[in-house]
Amino acid sequence: MNCVRTVRYIVKCNNTLSDVIIPERGLRQGYLLSPYLFLFCVEALSRMLLHVQDNNVLRGIRASINGLRINHLFLQTMPLFLINSWTKRLLSFGGKEIFIQAILWSLPTYAMSIFLAPKGVVKYMQTNISRVWWSGKDRGRFWTMISWKKLCHLKANTLKDGFGWQVGYGDRINIRTDNWGLEGLNGEAIKSNLLNHNEYSVRELWHVENRSWNTCRVRELYGQDLGEKICNLPIGDENHNDRMVWFHNSLREYTLKSAYSWLLLKQIGFGPHRFFWRAIWKLDTLPNICVFTWRVGNEILPTNIKIASIHRGFGQACPRCGTEYETLVHSLKDCPSSRATLMFSGLDSSIISKEYDRCIDWLEDMLRILDKKSNGGFYDHPVELLEQ
Repeated sequence: MNCVRTVRYIVKCNNTLSDVIIPERGLRQGYLLSPYLFLFCVEALSRMLLHVQDNNVLRGIRASINGLRINHLFLQTMPLFLINSWTKRLLSFGGKEIFIQAILWSLPTYAMSIFLAPKGVVKYMQTNISRVWWSGKDRGRFWTMISWKKLCHLKANTLKDGFGWQVGYGDRINIRTDNWGLEGLNGEAIKSNLLNHNEYSVRELWHVENRSWNTCRVRELYGQDLGEKICNLPIGDENHNDRMVWFHNSLREYTLKSAYSWLLLKQIGFGPHRFFWRAIWKLDTLPNICVFTWRVGNEILPTNIKIASIHRGFGQACPRCGTEYETLVHSLKDCPSSRATLMFSGLDSSIISKEYDRCIDWLEDMLRILDKKSNGGFYDHPVELLEQ
């Protein structure tokens, strides 16, 4: 502890320096002795856990019938400890986003690349991460305004659609069920009523003697347009086996960047509000403002009418103007005080007076107008006025 007490801190608040602070229980971030102090503490904790296991207080788990009992894995349990300590901090939604992405999701990466985590452990981690995002307390009930499955669009089952077989020898590819050749070419694309009982593999679609596509049969089963694309696919020689590839980059190799881009395009690229969803995450502004705008787009801000949907007897009227229902559109646009703020910012009166059923429709129209005007230096961060 003598090494710990060698550091001195002074905090500056409102241009006034505090008294000298001497740390008693830790080191500053980035200090060279931090890893060693951490190892000392981890070693002591590990011995304590083994001691209670020897006394049958903790049973642990076994990897096999006669295997050693294991009651802790630091790389895997570390994020669980961190969740319980950090949920007590009053972080903004922008801070929570950074904390979850940079710390909570990254810590178990190494352990889970080696060990197959039980479903119960994964569910427990997801529950605690959800608590960090939606609540600021460790215990008790909290309001999950969007389900975790809807919040996390990136799913393993969705990723499977991005992989498919590259044609080689042709005997491993089932044309009735598998993805193969190119994106969208699978069992749903074939006219199954025209298949013969023995047509299962890709090899049945070509002339084996010269390894060329049976053009007439392919077009008969897949139609003219898709059949033409199939006949242009190269066929590997007999020494090359069929292999699984990733369709969404030129090298046919899976990367996180290509997977994220493809899944993002799959989820919102062709949606009715794609301009809005793309624009908010490209804004050069604080993360908290981006997250706030995302919450507005999903209509998950705690307006009175939203709270009344889960609390019986809660008043639904607007507390500022007395309107019967405080919807999100009313709170941000139609309420007289909000409208005065928007008019003061210089927005067109037409975009303010127009009636909207959903807040996201109004926001997207406003972003389109401001995006055109921003080229002339009108407003660099249009959604910042929503928080005012």
